[in-house]
Amino acid sequence: MATLEIDGVTKVYNPDGPDGGVEAVSDVSFDVEKGQFLSIVGPTGCGKSTLLKMVAGLIRPTTGTIRLDGVAVTEPADEVGIVFQEDSTFPWRTTLRNVEFGLEMRGVDRAERRERSREIIDLVGLSGFEDAYPNELSGGMRQRVAIGRTLAMNPEIMLMDEPFGALDEQTRLILGEELLRICRETEQTTFFITHSITEAVHLSDRVLVMSARPGRIKRIVDVDLERPRKADVVTTDRFNRIVDQIWDDLREEAEKGLEASHRR
Repeated sequence: MATLEIDGVTKVYNPDGPDGGVEAVSDVSFDVEKGQFLSIVGPTGCGKSTLLKMVAGLIRPTTGTIRLDGVAVTEPADEVGIVFQEDSTFPWRTTLRNVEFGLEMRGVDRAERRERSREIIDLVGLSGFEDAYPNELSGGMRQRVAIGRTLAMNPEIMLMDEPFGALDEQTRLILGEELLRICRETEQTTFFITHSITEAVHLSDRVLVMSARPGRIKRIVDVDLERPRKADVVTTDRFNRIVDQIWDDLREEAEKGLEASHRR
């Protein structure tokens, strides 16, 4: 059984409005297997973040079903962890206390949550920075803290919405390589949204390409590059052929989206 099953999901915002509402996502179906890294790319406004919010249980589909380990998702669940693009660290808490925050909210006793948090801090490469505050860390390090706080909760699936979007390209590549190592060591199932085709191909087992709004699945691309995968894979011919294939699809959808916006 797949960890995550998306079955015929459609989302219409304000369906009772005078114009019948806005269809953001239309009849989307796909699965994510345990331990798999799946990325979603698509033109602006295609419903990527809407899809992630439905998987997180933050909003409900208009029609269709989302199942996590066979159970329908109807509300936020402990089994789902989320990492956003925005800096979500608490400025008044140290790295250690940021990472242990979710465990503290769950009522895990101090000794156990400290031990778990120190293990996670080591995993995300922040050993030595346990007592540092966010304003003493770089943007990339703060995102490691955010990832660590999510992993500390031992989620069944980790949802990541443009987590490296505010970072420079070099830092994105380095953090992407680190994220691959972390996911490999933890066998973490990951659902990743990005605007970067290069990032999607670098990180993923599969890349789901969405159409212009309403978002539908245009293509699912299997990324048959060897793992473990380093940042220098982006220089290979095979990597660039996959990127070119996805770009051809996205360019077509982006042009459709622009044409539709000019007609409105």
